[in-house]
Amino acid sequence: MRMLLRILLVVYLLAAVDACSPSERAALLAFRAALKEPYLGIFKSWAGNNCCAGWYGVSCDPTHKVTDISLRGHSEDPILAGRTGFMAGSLGVVNLSRNALEGQIPDVFSANSYFTEFDVSFNDLKGPIPKSLSSAQYIGLVDFSHNHLCGAIPIGPPFDHLEASSFTNNDCLCGTPLKRC
Repeated sequence: MRMLLRILLVVYLLAAVDACSPSERAALLAFRAALKEPYLGIFKSWAGNNCCAGWYGVSCDPTHKVTDISLRGHSEDPILAGRTGFMAGSLGVVNLSRNALEGQIPDVFSANSYFTEFDVSFNDLKGPIPKSLSSAQYIGLVDFSHNHLCGAIPIGPPFDHLEASSFTNNDCLCGTPLKRC
């Protein structure tokens, strides 16, 4: 009996070492909670302790840090609802374009957020661009175009290097590089 308990403990500890961090898992689950996608079941695999193994659209680096969330064009159903939370760390790519996402972009970003790509274009998103995105350490390619976003584009980095094409075809966005508010 003791041997069985020891084996189970070793297996549990090894699984924990190979898993993503509890904070990244919690952030992904909070992000998932903001999403509704009943037809394709793309989030059914987002279960268990290891978000680096088998979670559809989630990629991790060799140290088991989440680097990408890529669900580009996988749904025709409106799936995004506003939610608050905390998404920290280096997510290289967040591509949720062409998913008929609906609602507001969740305000879940921090000063540690780092994106090489953040694309939510061609959806049905409403409301402002989250202010927490302006605190991100770095954002490379950004595309908010073809939504129903409204309000002032955040000022300063990382938004100061973006072209107008990143914001076109929205209801009432304003500020640099678009018209003044």
